[in-house]
Amino acid sequence: MNKGKGRKILFYNPFSAWPFHLETDLELVKKHLDVGDEVIFLTCNRDLEVCEPNHTHNYLDCHACITRRKHGFRLLGLTDKVEFKSFKDLTDEQSKIIEQYQGLEMKTIDDLKAVTFEQCDIGMAVAASLIDRFREAEPAIADQKEYINNLMRVALTVYFSMKNNINKFKPDELYLFNGRYAALRPALRAAQELNINVKVHERSGVMGKYTITQGTYPHDFEKKKQSITETWENSTLGLEEKIKIGSKWYEDCRQYGLSKAGLTYKVKQEDTLPVNFDTNKFNVVIYSSSEEEYAAISGYLSRIYNNQNDGVQRIVEGLRFLPNVHIYLRVHPNLKGVNNSQTRFIESIKNTYPNLTVIDAASTISSYKLMDSANVVIVFASTMGLEAAYAGRKCLLVRRTQWEDLGACTRINSHEEVVEAIKDMIANPSQKIDWEARKLGAIKFGFYNNTYGIPFQYFKHETRNRLTYNNSIISPDFLFIRRVFSRLYSNYRNFVSVFKSKNK
Repeated sequence: MNKGKGRKILFYNPFSAWPFHLETDLELVKKHLDVGDEVIFLTCNRDLEVCEPNHTHNYLDCHACITRRKHGFRLLGLTDKVEFKSFKDLTDEQSKIIEQYQGLEMKTIDDLKAVTFEQCDIGMAVAASLIDRFREAEPAIADQKEYINNLMRVALTVYFSMKNNINKFKPDELYLFNGRYAALRPALRAAQELNINVKVHERSGVMGKYTITQGTYPHDFEKKKQSITETWENSTLGLEEKIKIGSKWYEDCRQYGLSKAGLTYKVKQEDTLPVNFDTNKFNVVIYSSSEEEYAAISGYLSRIYNNQNDGVQRIVEGLRFLPNVHIYLRVHPNLKGVNNSQTRFIESIKNTYPNLTVIDAASTISSYKLMDSANVVIVFASTMGLEAAYAGRKCLLVRRTQWEDLGACTRINSHEEVVEAIKDMIANPSQKIDWEARKLGAIKFGFYNNTYGIPFQYFKHETRNRLTYNNSIISPDFLFIRRVFSRLYSNYRNFVSVFKSKNK
């Protein structure tokens, strides 16, 4: 193990099952070792009751996760150069607090989000994990009390343990990834509370890069807005070059149908419109997004509507008596196959309003063709609003977003404004709009996505979840083997449980 003569760097990695994030940790570990820093790597050895990759604390999933971590360090030849420690470090008093925790009386997801412990918003962290698992923005709290209590204990364990670890090791820096969930956010809060330089890594907007957010998590609403603006303003490139780089992001998305981060949604779409699309009408296109993506992030709350379901219904109702107006709801492809309150609502309003056509998540109808043909686009958080601005199409933004200050879309502050804006567009089709300013606002976001982030030095980022080191990947068959054996193990346990219950 190399103690080094440089700074002391602490890494907190509670699970290594997810591709990309372990690889980013390894990239950063190697960078610090290369300059002589001492690295302490805090791990989980089945210490968490539940976590994002393993909601049931399945032994085989835990074993596979630990094996993947060990394989990653061996692959880079770092095993003997790093000090590995279990993250779990509790006093007897702290253990008692966690053991005695029986949960609080909570009736709604908002009640859960409001729960705090000392200076940690553990309720919001638990809500993020709960929402992510079920892909439901407003899960039924009463149905998940045991799971919520497990997550609460996880959050408290991490919060106490990380404060103890920081006080023990006194690191110069702490690294962790994401910072949103029950096993992660409390570590971030502990570092903030103890004034430790904490760095949170995540994916970038393009392939081949990762991001580092200083002092907070990358989803921090105001921090994200600030980063977008500063990336543009602080660039030493000339305006013409910045515009070229920012424009390329939109051109690539339209041409190749993919996010440069490797996630594609347009691949199976065709250059077609709905069969009932009538160019003689005033056509409004609403682009939905996944409601659960923003449900546990402070700052993204709507100024106008309770949620997207409420917004869609009120907009359709508000415009239904305007003559010659038709609305198309383009359901986000990310909602394909999802069964939650958002998708059930969308299903329920099909064929309910004569002025509404619902385009399913799996539809091959082109989102870009719709945008190009629309009289106006309405978005909650979808970046199709920015795409519309770049393409010179009118857009109304009816929710808070990280790009709301760029001037790309008309920001709406009330439901009444939505209806009045549509009426005004119908009455004044030639209304003056500073299209250059709107397009430039969109380009700033494209520039941010194309330039923000740190290129991988040791790993080659080939696809979204495939990163190679010297042409090798970590645990090549890991995901397949984990799924197969976990399924077999779960079936075995279910069989034993049923057999015992029948023979009591």
